[in-house]
Amino acid sequence: MKLKRIIVARHAAYTGEHPNIVLNETGRTQSWELAQKLAKIAAGTVCLISSSAPRALQTAEIVGVALGVPTPAAEEALWEDSYHPGLPIASLAPFLLKRYAGGIETADTLVIIGHKDHGGPLADYLATEIVGTEVKSNCPELWYAQACMLELGTRTTTLIK
Repeated sequence: MKLKRIIVARHAAYTGEHPNIVLNETGRTQSWELAQKLAKIAAGTVCLISSSAPRALQTAEIVGVALGVPTPAAEEALWEDSYHPGLPIASLAPFLLKRYAGGIETADTLVIIGHKDHGGPLADYLATEIVGTEVKSNCPELWYAQACMLELGTRTTTLIK
């Protein structure tokens, strides 16, 4: 596997009530700003996976344009709330690595657009599965349009805000 970095980001700001929760103007601006930051660090081939929640998909679509990935993969398992069962974070890593093996194995950077609880914990579980030993990123809970980047080679963590 040539994967060098994992970036887990939270969707941008939104408005609306379930099920019509979409990005607001602030969220679209935040998504574009996040996209520009990620474009500077997500070198090489990118595998982009998003929660299937509309607010996350809209964020991922904007990020995808900047990263040259026009269509992010929409994953229902990343959408966990009172209306969608999703998967617990510990179960997401092996699930995503298996389901998207082809894209992840050929990518230099894996970008996941999810929700506030994903951040560091999901990056940790993914990295641990990939490198075979426990990895701790120490990323905090993410706010709107923030991301946690974990460099696999050095196990260096960066909070992108």
